[in-house]
Amino acid sequence: MGEQTPTAADAIDNETRRAVFFTLVSEASPMTPSDIANAIDDNRQKVAYHLDSLVNMGLVISDGGEYYCQPLFIDPSFNDEVEDILSSLTPEVEKRMFLGDTDTTPERASKILNCIRLSFTMSLFPEDFDRNN
Repeated sequence: MGEQTPTAADAIDNETRRAVFFTLVSEASPMTPSDIANAIDDNRQKVAYHLDSLVNMGLVISDGGEYYCQPLFIDPSFNDEVEDILSSLTPEVEKRMFLGDTDTTPERASKILNCIRLSFTMSLFPEDFDRNN
């Protein structure tokens, strides 16, 4: 049987891989495996293993021994666009939710966005949220 194609959930399902990825995002500049290992207080070999996985997933770019995350992860305007897209789902999601009449507009909007974000997260881990069983 062939190797399964990694998913976005695979990027965050391991504590070390998640730390490696988020370190690259927060640093927003190329780093060596040793730099990352020092930043997350782990060993270089383990970091290198997880970097290879992240590169294979297309989330991280390797360039001459240095690694950096895809630029979209550090682009604030892209993050704003993603938030706008999630917010555009609000009317449809609101129809499917029970919201109390006492919720103020900001509370209501916050609850709706929380549900949208969690639904998106659940879609990354379908095996953990099997709605059919």
